Amino acid sequence: MGSIRTSARAIIQRDGKLFVIRYRDGHGDFYALPGGAQRHGESLVDAVVREVAEETGAVIRAGGLRFVRECRGSPQSRSIPADLHQIELFFDCELVSLCGAAEVPDPGQDGCEWLTLAELRSRCFFPQALLDALESGREFGYLGMV
Repeated sequence: MGSIRTSARAIIQRDGKLFVIRYRDGHGDFYALPGGAQRHGESLVDAVVREVAEETGAVIRAGGLRFVRECRGSPQSRSIPADLHQIELFFDCELVSLCGAAEVPDPGQDGCEWLTLAELRSRCFFPQALLDALESGREFGYLGMV
């Protein structure tokens, strides 16, 4: 029997743009919000602050929980390992400083960018449901299972 892992991700917005990580694989570029797996004994807020610092070098202040998404991998999935079942919790976050480089980049991580929702719609971004929710002005919600 497999396990379900929890992941905390940061929604960082500035001047109508979203702070995202660009990844590159054999199919080209794709984008996602910074964040990652929660460690045993770590709070979700501590996890999102740590993960953002590791992946981007940014210092953030975590705000309130905004969205929840569930994802499961499949052999056809591009960005999710086939055996993964994960609950992702998205927090509104404030950028305190962007002063360094990624300390522990993810495999395939190729940089960070500030992109508008329209720009992200024209690129391969995960999860698309987040763009829909942000565009509609939703304050909170379950983004579904992918």
